[in-house]
Amino acid sequence: MSRPRNLNVALALALWLCGCQNGLPPPAVTDTKPAPLRVEAAPVADTGQTTGEPPTASGEVAEDDVVEDEVVDELPQTAEETDGGETGETGEYNPEAELEALEKEIQAAIDSGEIPADVAEEEPEPEPEPEPEPSKPEWVKHEVLPGERLEQIAARYQVSEKALFRWNKKTLKSAKKPKLVAGKTIKVRAIDPPPPRELIEYTVKRGDTWAKIAKKHDVDPDELWKWNRRKIKKRNNLKAKRTKLRIWIDPAGDGGDDGEATGDGKSSKALSAALRKNRVRQNGISIGRPNRGRLVNGIQLPERKKLYVLRKPEQAYGSSHAIKQILDAITRYQHATKFRAPLQIGAISKRKGGRLRPHRSHQSGRDIDIRLPRVTKGGAIDWRATWKLVHAFIETNEVQYIFLTHRLQRTLYRAARAQGASKKDLAKWIQWPRKSKTNNGIVRHAKGHDTHIHVRLTCGPRDRSCGGR
Repeated sequence: MSRPRNLNVALALALWLCGCQNGLPPPAVTDTKPAPLRVEAAPVADTGQTTGEPPTASGEVAEDDVVEDEVVDELPQTAEETDGGETGETGEYNPEAELEALEKEIQAAIDSGEIPADVAEEEPEPEPEPEPEPSKPEWVKHEVLPGERLEQIAARYQVSEKALFRWNKKTLKSAKKPKLVAGKTIKVRAIDPPPPRELIEYTVKRGDTWAKIAKKHDVDPDELWKWNRRKIKKRNNLKAKRTKLRIWIDPAGDGGDDGEATGDGKSSKALSAALRKNRVRQNGISIGRPNRGRLVNGIQLPERKKLYVLRKPEQAYGSSHAIKQILDAITRYQHATKFRAPLQIGAISKRKGGRLRPHRSHQSGRDIDIRLPRVTKGGAIDWRATWKLVHAFIETNEVQYIFLTHRLQRTLYRAARAQGASKKDLAKWIQWPRKSKTNNGIVRHAKGHDTHIHVRLTCGPRDRSCGGR
């Protein structure tokens, strides 16, 4: 039999009076039944992936679930990133609040001069160089080298194979199997044609290999052998006893590594002078990770029409560290290749960073998309130039990853070997021939990266809470 409600209240008050000396609070009186016991799930650390996916292993690159053109930052959050940060009203970690607080703190330090620009902002910009008048095509004669193919000649003059055949129908005979005779000349109509190659003789020394000799003179080892196969019929029969090789070199690239040093040092001086022009103010700060970050006082990649074209200038902002490395790498690439067509620059970040749709990264000013160089506009990829570009970024020692579809890494690897790169170095730099999911190399697989490379720079000395260093 149930007790009256008033009796229940009286009993409750009596019990409280007995325990009030111990500081117990009065009990709540209610007519409702007690709520069932609920067990809350433990919070899961954010790994930068979408719900329902397994966490990414440390170092393994995950594919983006937004578009095939992007990848997620592959490194999980550290304890430093998850503990001690800004918290919301519920006491849970709030990464957005932490980023916002850091952004305000850094902006205040910049405004007060605590973080100096180093490069004076009031310094007047140098007068832009006058735009050169458009060059007109001119007819030149090209002397065919031993073993040279029509596609190689087309690439050298940046014309199409069809045009070459049209200009030389009588000489080439057939478009499918053109007749190229070493020592003969063909006509080429080109804009700003390169100077003719010069023939030199090189005496083989003890310890020389085809690759070493090719690298020293900046030529392809396969071409080097073709030029001399009448004298050395077996490729592995290179002996050091006063064997003389014929080598056709570009006048500007004699004896240098990547064209950086000539006998009189003029090329090195030209490169040094070009690099000195890459002055960047030092208060553009990246904060956070590539797929959850901001950019404070972002720096726009400057216009350099001879080097590159910005496809979307409003998305070409980066940190001081990233912009300096990009400028230096592209300057070295252009100096090494003398590539006449400017690179096509895609997304870097917005002026203040943050989400840049449809990309999932490109949020903290450390990522850049660059179209692969082409032999001609809309033509085949120039893999020799592509390797020079990739190598120029690797040589900065400030690159975390370069994303490129795995099946194309094989072609890149072969282009690198043809230009003298060793297997030992390429094992550190390129993921191929290992599988696409292995944790190896700077050049890594990411789905959709088959027309451009995606370069991710490391964190600079002034960048804050910078993940994926």
